[in-house]
Amino acid sequence: VLFFVALFFTSAVVLYRVRRKAQKVFTESIPMLGQRYGFSPNEIGVFADWHAMLRVRKSLPKSERSRFDRLHAALARLAELHSSPHPVDPADEQRLAAELHTARP
Repeated sequence: VLFFVALFFTSAVVLYRVRRKAQKVFTESIPMLGQRYGFSPNEIGVFADWHAMLRVRKSLPKSERSRFDRLHAALARLAELHSSPHPVDPADEQRLAAELHTARP
């Protein structure tokens, strides 16, 4: 039983650290992504601050949250693509950029 409790807490700590690292990569990538894909300074400001982004999402009517979530997801995939140590595949970037532009209002 102690082994499983230790395994549970170790897994929780590892998952927490992975999530924080992903959030950091996302927020650090936003200025470059915003400039590259034509975001306004206001949009960059919202997505560059994790807590501000969550506040904005929470303040939206429920009918608009799915669009915001799609925009956030497209930005997160682009941030992951650009932070990869491998060269960026133009086809993948083009596909993700199309998703981003579809999600924008």
